[in-house]
This record gives sequence, structure tokens and C-alpha cells, in this order.
Amino acid sequence: MIWAFTPLTTSGRHSPSWNLISWGLEKVGEYEEEAFGTKVRDNTVAALATLHAVLGRAPSALCFHKEDPLTSHKKCPGRNVNKEDIIKRVQDNLLKRYSGEHNPDDSPE
Repeated sequence: MIWAFTPLTTSGRHSPSWNLISWGLEKVGEYEEEAFGTKVRDNTVAALATLHAVLGRAPSALCFHKEDPLTSHKKCPGRNVNKEDIIKRVQDNLLKRYSGEHNPDDSPE
């Protein structure tokens, strides 16, 4: 399930440094301790691939909440969510959907 709390066209309240320049995808769970299950992971990847495809963003530019220097959420999304794995899965998803001559990471950021 995907629920947009704030419209994608409106600045949100997810991450202090990046509210004006990024999306915040909330995955309900405590992934510092809980496993990042395949259903939630696959849904997250599909949502990210769609957003990256529509706006032409490079998946390699993905930032986690904990990387925001101004956030108080220094463990978000949790150690069980692997950034490199998510980026690779988003890239693979884009290639599967839109195979052709171009690498999805070749787009400008």
C-alpha cells in the first residue's frame, strides 16, 4: 500500500534539509530491528522506480533520511534497509520497464 500524506507537488515535512528538493517515502516498520520484508521492499522499489522514471532522476542520487545533516532521525530507515541494494533494484526495475539504449543513471540530477 502506498499512501501519499502530502501531495508530490507540495513541499513536505519529511527531512529538514531536503523538503524542497526531494520526496520522502515512509515505510511503516521499525527496520532497525525488524527485517525489511520483500513485500515492503518490492513496493518501495516500484514506487521509487516510478518516481525516478517520471521525473528523469538518477537512482544513484537516492538519499536516506539519516543522511540529512539536520535530521534527528539518525537511524532512519534502519540498518536492515540497504541503500546500495535499493538503488540496484530501482535501476534494474527501470531497465526492465524501459529497456533501450540508455542507462537510467545517465540522466541529469
